[in-house]
Amino acid sequence: VPTVLTWESLEGMLVTFPQNLSITGSSELGSAGSIDLAVDDRLFAPAEMVAPGEQAEVLADLNDRSRIKLDDGRSQSPDLPLPPYLGPDNTVRTGDGVKGVVGILAESADGYRIQPTKPIIFSRENARPSLSPPPENMIRAALLDTGGYFNGDGHGSGFPGTGGAVTAEEFSRQRAKIIKALLTMEAHVIGLLSLENDGYEQDSALQDLVNGLNDQAPDDNTFAFVEPTLSDLGSSDTKVGLIYRSDILIPQGPALTLDRAPFDNSNIKPLIQPFASGEDGKEFVLALTHFHDRDQCPAPGDPNADKNDGQGCWNAQRVLAVETLVEFLDSNPVGTENANILILGNLNAYAQEDPLTSFKDAGFTNLNRRATSRSYTTVTNGETGTLLHALASENLAASITEAQQWHINADEPLLLNYRITYPPLLYTPDVYRSSAHDPILVDFYANSTTPVFLPIVLVTRSARQ
Repeated sequence: VPTVLTWESLEGMLVTFPQNLSITGSSELGSAGSIDLAVDDRLFAPAEMVAPGEQAEVLADLNDRSRIKLDDGRSQSPDLPLPPYLGPDNTVRTGDGVKGVVGILAESADGYRIQPTKPIIFSRENARPSLSPPPENMIRAALLDTGGYFNGDGHGSGFPGTGGAVTAEEFSRQRAKIIKALLTMEAHVIGLLSLENDGYEQDSALQDLVNGLNDQAPDDNTFAFVEPTLSDLGSSDTKVGLIYRSDILIPQGPALTLDRAPFDNSNIKPLIQPFASGEDGKEFVLALTHFHDRDQCPAPGDPNADKNDGQGCWNAQRVLAVETLVEFLDSNPVGTENANILILGNLNAYAQEDPLTSFKDAGFTNLNRRATSRSYTTVTNGETGTLLHALASENLAASITEAQQWHINADEPLLLNYRITYPPLLYTPDVYRSSAHDPILVDFYANSTTPVFLPIVLVTRSARQ
């Protein structure tokens, strides 16, 4: 509609949508029985698609005028039957189609809603994705946000902690989903985000996860984790962690981290680890990081306050994190000139925001955007975008054959996760909604002498223009 005022004039009336609509979010399906709809296509976060500032403001206004909630008119609870609108596999995915919407227009505190008076017709436009194993003689690196992996005291008690599961039962359900996702990826090295920051001993969350992987992995697959020289990686409740196939990769020296500003207390401390694939294979450096989130904004006037330009608050802190990390990597801390560097992490910034621009200016290729401008890892408030990122130094980018987001989480309803507050019939120990963010997978040549083919170079150049 031209303006939101048009909705107001129709409040309380029976309305019909003749056009096809798309699901653009489903975070309230479990709590309120509602999904977010948009005209023609899902909505993308403004700073994912256009430059921050005026362009982002225009797109934000258009997004606000392009969405409406489809509401079943009841409040959800665990005692009610299954939520509405679920289709095959007990899911409805962001990007799926909707047609034949007829209902009463009502206003609520968070916008306008349609209370349907006729059955809704859904079409599965966004099928659950398949995933191929890494090609032969290639290394697969992956990034997965665990959503808060806290294992209590390591012996079935100690719940709730400061994050993650609130009971041992929930943790068991969460653990099953995450291990299933990790094994299905068939990655050789995996960056993990939002792990409990409880050290590296036998009862730690990281050791627990590695134990679970080794218990279920094929006999010839052996997982280990990278341990820095610090007993705890900073003072935050969560940390990053690196696990790898020790039968494939060989760590080259100790893992490094940064404890100076802004990684002293504002951003979670990174991990930087050099690897080699066998005695004569490619050497590369994996830098894993997790930048300051966009919440708990400081007061106006603070350099990190929300500038209302589409980048949220703490943008200056995230830019400083990029500059500090790049400066550290440029200082050759691992002793390898022109290192093949892969940066993985949750940057808490969309593709067009300043942190990604800073990485581009420093010579790193944004692998998410190399093949398409419609990459994504997250759906937040009915808007799709990329917060998890993979970036490659110039020489490594030429060896990368594929970078993909595995859309098993962001498009799925929140109610499919491990929480016991949702209908128990919906829980399955599969990969779907194992976290809030989609994993990223990057395949590159394991042999440093493998020739680079022209199409790969062309794709890399076009994405960096």
